[in-house]
Amino acid sequence: MLTFQKLSYINLLRQVLVLFFFLCTSVINAQGTECRFAEAFCADANGSYKFPNSWDPNNPGDGNGPQAESGPDYGCLTSTPNPAWFYIQIEQSGDLFFIIEQNTSDEFDGEGLDVDFIAWGPFADTNSCNQLTSANQVPGSWSGGPPINNTTSQGCSYSGNDIESFNIIGATAGEYYILLITNYKNRAGWIRMTQTNLGDTNAGSTDCSIVNTNNYCEGEVVDLDATTPGAVSYEWLQDGNLLAETGPILTNVTAPSAVYLANALDGLGNFISSVEFIINFETQPIANAVTDMLQCDGDNDGLYLFNLESQSAQILGGLDPVEFPVTYHLSQADADANANAITSPYENTSNPQTIFARIENSKLTDCFDTTSFNIQVFDSPTANVVPDQLVCDDNNDGTSSFDLVGLSSLVLDTQDIAQFKVSYHISQGDADNDLNELISPYQNVSNPQTIYARIENVDNEDCYDTSFFVLEIFDSPIANPVDDQLICDDDNDGFWPLDLNALSTIVLGTQNTADFTVSYHLSQAEADTNSNAIASPYTNVAAYVQEEIFIRIENNNNTSCYDTSSFLFDVFDQPTAENVLYDLCDDATDGDDTNGFVNFDLASITPQVLGTQNPLQFNVTYHLNQADANTNVSALPLNYVNATANSQQIVVRVENIDNTDCYETALIDLVVYELPTTTPVVELFQCDDDADGFVNFNLTEANELISANYLNETFSFYTIQADAQNAVNAIVNPIAYTNTDPSAAPDILFVRTENTDGCFRVSQLELLVSTTAVPPAFQLYYEICDDTVIDGDDHNGVATFDFSDAETQIRNSFPLGQVFTIAYYETLDDALAETNAIPDISNHRNDASPNVQNIYVRIDSDIDNACLGLGHHITLTVNPVPEVIAVTDFIVCEDNTDGFFDFDLESKTSEVINGQDPATFVVTYHETQADSDTNTAALVSPYTNLTNPQQIFVRITNAVTGCFKSVVSFNIEVQEEVQANQNMPIFELCDEFGGNDGFAEFDLRSQDALVLDGQDSADYSVSYHLTQLDADLAVNPLPDVYQNITNPQTIYARVSDITIANSICWATTEITLQVDLLPIFDLDDEYLLCLDTNGTEVVDLPVLDTQLSDTDYSFEWSLNGVVLPTETASSLMPSEGGTYSVLVTNNATGCQNTDSAIVNESSPPIVTAEVTSLMFANNHVVEVTATGLGISDYEYSLDNGAWQGSNIFEHVSLGVHIITVRDKNGCGLATTSVLVIDYPLYFTPNGDG
Repeated sequence: MLTFQKLSYINLLRQVLVLFFFLCTSVINAQGTECRFAEAFCADANGSYKFPNSWDPNNPGDGNGPQAESGPDYGCLTSTPNPAWFYIQIEQSGDLFFIIEQNTSDEFDGEGLDVDFIAWGPFADTNSCNQLTSANQVPGSWSGGPPINNTTSQGCSYSGNDIESFNIIGATAGEYYILLITNYKNRAGWIRMTQTNLGDTNAGSTDCSIVNTNNYCEGEVVDLDATTPGAVSYEWLQDGNLLAETGPILTNVTAPSAVYLANALDGLGNFISSVEFIINFETQPIANAVTDMLQCDGDNDGLYLFNLESQSAQILGGLDPVEFPVTYHLSQADADANANAITSPYENTSNPQTIFARIENSKLTDCFDTTSFNIQVFDSPTANVVPDQLVCDDNNDGTSSFDLVGLSSLVLDTQDIAQFKVSYHISQGDADNDLNELISPYQNVSNPQTIYARIENVDNEDCYDTSFFVLEIFDSPIANPVDDQLICDDDNDGFWPLDLNALSTIVLGTQNTADFTVSYHLSQAEADTNSNAIASPYTNVAAYVQEEIFIRIENNNNTSCYDTSSFLFDVFDQPTAENVLYDLCDDATDGDDTNGFVNFDLASITPQVLGTQNPLQFNVTYHLNQADANTNVSALPLNYVNATANSQQIVVRVENIDNTDCYETALIDLVVYELPTTTPVVELFQCDDDADGFVNFNLTEANELISANYLNETFSFYTIQADAQNAVNAIVNPIAYTNTDPSAAPDILFVRTENTDGCFRVSQLELLVSTTAVPPAFQLYYEICDDTVIDGDDHNGVATFDFSDAETQIRNSFPLGQVFTIAYYETLDDALAETNAIPDISNHRNDASPNVQNIYVRIDSDIDNACLGLGHHITLTVNPVPEVIAVTDFIVCEDNTDGFFDFDLESKTSEVINGQDPATFVVTYHETQADSDTNTAALVSPYTNLTNPQQIFVRITNAVTGCFKSVVSFNIEVQEEVQANQNMPIFELCDEFGGNDGFAEFDLRSQDALVLDGQDSADYSVSYHLTQLDADLAVNPLPDVYQNITNPQTIYARVSDITIANSICWATTEITLQVDLLPIFDLDDEYLLCLDTNGTEVVDLPVLDTQLSDTDYSFEWSLNGVVLPTETASSLMPSEGGTYSVLVTNNATGCQNTDSAIVNESSPPIVTAEVTSLMFANNHVVEVTATGLGISDYEYSLDNGAWQGSNIFEHVSLGVHIITVRDKNGCGLATTSVLVIDYPLYFTPNGDG
C-alpha cells in the first residue's frame, strides 16, 4: 500500500505527494533517489515548492552517502552524493530562469548547504532515464561565482554555493526536463526551486498541476495524508461527494480516478486549509505468456534471424498495440527499465537465448508488465543413404529379423548420436509425420520390402530428414557334413586317388542341384571366396600327410548366401602281428603271490609283437578274445593280471595310430610259476645298552622267521634291495653284522629266498636299535603375552601357544635317525596312560592350567615298545598384560584460560598403572592410536594441547615381559576455573519448625549468592550435598528446603560451570547449619493467687518462674496482652489474676520463645448464716451464704463436723452453732455462728421426749 508519507513498492517505488498550502509555499515530503523514481517539480505564481533532500545519517561527512546510479552522463559533476531526482514539464513556451536552494531549515533561514545539479532535456515524456547522455544535457555549466539570472542556458553546476542558477532558453510547451540535485554536505535539509522571470516578456512557465496530480496503475492501493498542524478533524470529498473519513489519512484509495479534497478544521470546526489530491489510475497491462520460437538451422551455424514482432499478438492478448506498445530486450533488468530495446528481425547471439518482452501503458509507462520466451536454433540433420540390406535366410521362410538400430550409425554418419534420433518406418508418409515407428529388431512382411529412415533433432522433432533402403532375403544353403576320408593303403606307398564327385550327393542332401553349386578347396579362405576349386579324383600331395578338404555350397542367385564344411583326407599303412609266449613267476601284485595270478607287463612283449615295424607308427592293444580285438573294445590294461590261474591265452591287436581301421591281430600265451612261501618283513630287535646306537646281529636268525621251508631253500642277505633282486653284493658274514645307523631307525636289510624253479622272494629284514630316554636337564620354556584372541579375555592367563619347534629340538637331542613317536600331555597321569594327548602343539591353549602349564613329553620307540622316555620337559608361561582401566579425562581448570595448557601427562601414570608396580610398567602417551599401537612418537611433559579438548592415547608396557596394552585413551581439556566462597558464615536459624528439638528447615537457595561470591549465576550452578564425597561427585543434591539431621550440621556447597557440558571445573565449600534452640522453660498452666487473706490460707503466693538466667536471657511479661514494662526478670510474682505471658529472648542467638499461664484469683469466704425454718419446727434448716473472689469454691462444716459441699444444713438442733466455710483452693476459711430456737424435748422414760 502506498501512503503520502512513505515509499513502498508496487511495480516501481513511487512517492505520493501531499500538497499543503502554508504561506503560499507547497511542501513535498520526499523525492526519488533514482531516476526512475523522479518526482514532479515546478515553480509558478503561487510561489516555490520545497522537497526534503536526500542524506545518509549512517555515514556523516562531506561527500559521503550513496552516489547516483551508473549509466547517465553527469557532465560537470565530479561526484553525485545523495541524489534527488525530479522532472519538470513546460506549460508555456519561453525562457525559464530559476534559482535552486538547499538549506537546513524548511523556511530557508537556517544554514545553507552546497547545492549541485545537472539537467537533461528536452524529452517527450518522463520515461527517458535511458537517454541521459551528454548530447541531451541542458547546455551551460558553472563552477564558481555568485548565482545570477542571465540569458544564457545553464544546465549544470558544481560550485560550493548553496544557491545556484538554472536556466532553460527557448523551452517549448509540453516538453519534459529531468533534473538531478545532490547534497555534498550530506546533511538533512530542504530543496527549493524559484522561477525569477515570471511575468517577463518571453518568459515560459512550468506546469505545477503535475505536482499534486498523482498517476497510478490500476490495482495499486493508496493512502492520502492531509495531516495539518492545528487541525482536529477533517472533511474528505471524492469528486465533491462527502466521505465518512474524519481523520487526517484517507486509506485504501483505489481505482477509479478521482479528485480528493481534504478540508482541515480546528477544534471549533473552523476551516484552516485544504489539500487537493488529483489521483489518476491508468490501465495495468498484462504480458501474456508466449510460446518459445524454435527454428531449424539450414546451415547449422547456430544463428537465425527471428521476427520478434510475430510474438506481439500473443503478448498483447487483444490490447491495442498503439496504446500498449511492446518492446523486446535482452535482460529482465532492461525490460524493467525499458532500456536497450532490440529490433526485429533479431539474430540470436547465444543458443538458446532468452528474450524479455515489455508491454507498457503509453499514458503511464510505470504501468507495465514483462514476460519472456526463448529463441532457439536447432541443427538440421542429414539422413545418409543406407545400402540395401540383402540377407541370407536363416530358416528359408522368406522372412528375417533386421537390426534396424545397428543401421543408425550409417544414417547418422558423423552426426552426434546424442543430438539426433533415428527411427524407421514402413512408408514415406509415416517417416515424414513420425508415425508408426518400427521396433528393432524388425521382421519383414514382404520380400523384398522398402524401409524409410527418419533422422530428427532430439531437441526439435520438426528438424528432420529421411532416406530409404530395401530389405531382401535369400535362401541359405546347408553344407551337410562328410565323414573324414581315412584310407588304409593296400600297397603302403602313402598315396590314394579320392572321388570328390561321389561326395557331392552327401553335401547336397535334399537340396536342389539347380539352385545350389558344390565345390572343393584346399583352404577355408578359398572356400569362402570360391577360388581355386580342385578337380575329382583328387590324389593327396604328400604320403601319410593328412589334408583338410573344404566344401562350399552356394545359392546360385546370391552367392553371398553360402555354407562351408570340411573333412579330413589321409592315407595310412596296414600293420602285421607276431604270436608270443610270455611266462613269469607268481608275484604279489594282487596281494597274493601264491594263487597263480600275476601282473603281466604286456608292454614288455610289444617289441616281439611288432617285430621290425616302427613302434611310433602303430598302437598295440591286448584283448580277451578275437572279437574284442577285431572291434578294438575292452582293451586289457598293459599291467594285466591273468584271468585263469597259472596260464591264459589272449589276443593282441596292432593298429595304425593314425587310422585305427588299419590293423592286424595275433595270439599271446601267458604262463605263471609258483614262488617260495616267505614272510615279507621280519624284525630283529636290540636295545642299545651304551646309547651309541650300535649292536651286533646274527642275521641267520631271521631264516626260520622268513620261511617254514628254509631247509630246502637258499638265503642270502643284502644291504640294497636291488642287489637282493639281482643276487649281487651279498653280506659276507651274516652271523656278526653290526648295524650302520646309530639311531632308533631300523637298519634295513634284504633277504633273498630262492626255490628250485628259480623263483624267489625278497623279504625285508629290519634291525631295530632303540634309544628313548630324555636327559633330565633338557628343558624348553615358552612365554607369550595374554591376549583376547579366541576368548576375548586377556586377563585369564590363557593364550594360544605354538611350541611345535620343540619336536625338532627333542629329536635333535637323540642320535640322528632314531625312530620314535613323541606325544605331549598336560598331566603326568595322561602321559602314563597315553590318553588326552595334546592334538596340535602349534595351536595349543593352556585352558587347563592358566598362567603356567607343565607339558609332559612321552617318547615311544617305534621299533621296541619296551623302550620308553617320559618326563616334564616343557613349561608354558602366559605373561599377564598390564591391567588397564578407563582413564578419566585430564581436565584442568584455569582462570581466564585461553584454551591451551601445559599438561603434566605423567601425572596420569599412577592412575593408568592403577596400583601396579611402577618399576615394572612403563607408560607412554601419544597423539594418535597408531603411535600408541606402534610405540612411536611418545609425548613428553609438559605437553601443550593442540586442540581443546584433545584425545591422548595411552600405552602401558611391562618392561620385563614386553606385554602391553594400547586400548586406553583420555581427553585433555582446559576449562575455566570455578570459585566457591571459602569463608561462608554459619547459616543459623532459630528452631521455629516443629518441636524445639534442634531441627529446622533451611532455604539453601538463600545461600547461593554468598557461595558464588560475585560469580554470574547464569554461568554457574550451586548445589548442596550431605557429604564432601557427594559434592565432589555431584550426586544426591539436597532439596532447596532442607531439614538438618544433626545440630550443628556441616553440609557442602558445590559450584559447577554450566556453560560447558560435563564440565569438571567445580569448587566446594563447607556450610555450617546451626539450629538455635528457643529458650526452654515451662510455666504451669494455672496459678492461684489468694486475695484478702486472713491468715488461714494454706497456699503460698504464686511465682511464675522461667528458671532461666537473667544474664543469658531477656524477658518481657504481659498481662492480658498488655506488656508489663517493669517486669523484665526471669520470674514474676503476680499481684492480680489474669493471663500472663512471657517472651523470652536468648541474648546470644536472638531466638525467642513464649509461654503463658492463667493466674486465678481466689479468697477466703465472707460467711453469713441464717435459720430458714420456723422456730420450733420439726426440722431446723440452716442456710449458709459464702461469697469470695475469682474462682473461689467453698465447702461447709457445722460445728467442726464433716465437710460438705452443700450450704444447707438440716435437722440442726436448737442452740448456737458454729458454721465454718473454707476455700477449696486453699485460700483460707471463715466462721460464723447461728442460733436455732426450739423448745427442749421432755424427758421421758423411753427417752423419746
